[in-house]
Amino acid sequence: MNFFYSDKYKKCVSNKFCNNYIIYGNNIFLKENSILNILKLANKFNFNNTIRIMVDNTFKFEMISNFIKENDLFIKKKTIILTVIKQYHKILFKNINRLINLLNKNIFLIIKSDKLDKIDCFLIKKTKIQVNLINCNTPIGIYLHKWIKKRIKELKFNLNYKIIKLLCYYYEGNILALNQILKIISLISLTKSLNILNIKKIIFDQALFHPSQWSESLLYGNYTRSIHILKQLFKNKYSPITLIRFLQNDLLILIIIKRFKQNIKEILSINNYYIYNIRKLFFNKIINLLDNKKIYLILKFLIKIELMIHKENNEKIVWLHLKILSTF
Repeated sequence: MNFFYSDKYKKCVSNKFCNNYIIYGNNIFLKENSILNILKLANKFNFNNTIRIMVDNTFKFEMISNFIKENDLFIKKKTIILTVIKQYHKILFKNINRLINLLNKNIFLIIKSDKLDKIDCFLIKKTKIQVNLINCNTPIGIYLHKWIKKRIKELKFNLNYKIIKLLCYYYEGNILALNQILKIISLISLTKSLNILNIKKIIFDQALFHPSQWSESLLYGNYTRSIHILKQLFKNKYSPITLIRFLQNDLLILIIIKRFKQNIKEILSINNYYIYNIRKLFFNKIINLLDNKKIYLILKFLIKIELMIHKENNEKIVWLHLKILSTF
């Protein structure tokens, strides 16, 4: 088995051909981008016939067997992309040996999964096949900084440390939006010199945020950022009730963690609350920063806003109250 991060495997695998890949992680953009690059490699070696199979309640191993046998006289080299639905993850990896026995040198296999744990790796290792594992979890901290540096090198322009730090601050957890903003900056760099002020303007004009980022900024007490994100969510026509539900869910998890702090790892497990690694770090940090009094005040104000939504038909006042909430 060979382990690679999504931004590093291309250089490594080009030297040695491998026709078995497992792409795993919480970032949809990185996973899809990795699949596109791996398919290019497959096509280079004439694996041009591709089928996508969903591993869900309708999945049967015979589907793979049938595809391998179909038109075998005319098309030898084929690519199979298996997308594993979360709740059927264990079913596939427990039967990985059965899957491998269906394959041959003319089959190019790509498995796409949300996660890959130690047990999965052990089961794969037992098969003794050559496989490249591509980590597509959202890069954070120093890894995000490195990802940006690599991406701007690919786009053929330069940014200084302060600008990269600014991009990390605004786009942590949102690789798709970060990739889009870097493309925009690369085009602007052809006609303009780049500095911290015009980069900030580009960010404010182009930013695409998610309600979870508003919730996190609010709970961290980062008022400037939470109000900025709120403005962008308003521009993108998000429903106020969507924002409220995200914040309520985060508060609920925080209350449960505070009540059963000794079982924090179990509470934050993906199976129980569908919390990915990027958000686990947030909950681990915020638990010691946020006291019960602030949680109570936010919940109280949320109830007030929700009652306002149901009783009055005035979105302007609702958004105004969300802005007030962002300063808590």
